[in-house]
Amino acid sequence: VSTQSTWDILNGLKAEFPDHSFIGEETSDENVELGIGPTWMVDPLDGTTNFCHSFPYVSVSIGLTINAKPILGVIYAPILDELYYGVCDGRGSFRNGVPIHVSDVRVPEKASISTGMPKYREYLNFQIGVVNTLLSNKLSSLRVLGSCALDLCGVACGRLDGAFEITGIRCWDVCAGAAILLGAGGVIADPLSGKDVELMSKRMVAACNNDILKLVIDAVHNRTLPENTGTIPDR
Repeated sequence: VSTQSTWDILNGLKAEFPDHSFIGEETSDENVELGIGPTWMVDPLDGTTNFCHSFPYVSVSIGLTINAKPILGVIYAPILDELYYGVCDGRGSFRNGVPIHVSDVRVPEKASISTGMPKYREYLNFQIGVVNTLLSNKLSSLRVLGSCALDLCGVACGRLDGAFEITGIRCWDVCAGAAILLGAGGVIADPLSGKDVELMSKRMVAACNNDILKLVIDAVHNRTLPENTGTIPDR
């Protein structure tokens, strides 16, 4: 079903934009590269485990990059009936047609942050260490909700104040949500370098502002990284 859905979406996009490039979760190999031209990224089912357990935190995610940067995103959560979309050109981001914006939380005592948990022990231990550091810094709450795309939407609309993934996410998990987040006034970066997020790096940290972003980045840098962090396997 997921593979067929990917092809349905990609074929529709190709009909409208025949000169663009396309990357899909079910149609691209492990070594796919991202060029500078317009490239669509499609995830037909983000939150597969949630879907299998009838947990409603699942979505369809479609994003567009130019110069390897996210510029447009559309994410639909069918069970919640929430449609998010945004463009990084000053027009803002929206949920079901209503403008959204990130929260104004700037201190850990009021912040709620989401993350994902890897299945490989060496990376799981590292992730738990980051979580321990955040909680030691009086973070208000931490959530593991199972959909990177919807976590980014959560930050964009103020339900969450931050989200981070250290391991294993893919470009189609991040692209659309990153565009929506940026359109809603948020920030997103690489948690290791603190610089602009690289969509092919398999990691990201997103936040409502630079204060919360720094909180997570500092927690990551407080830990000893596993070896070969840049080639982490998928979760």
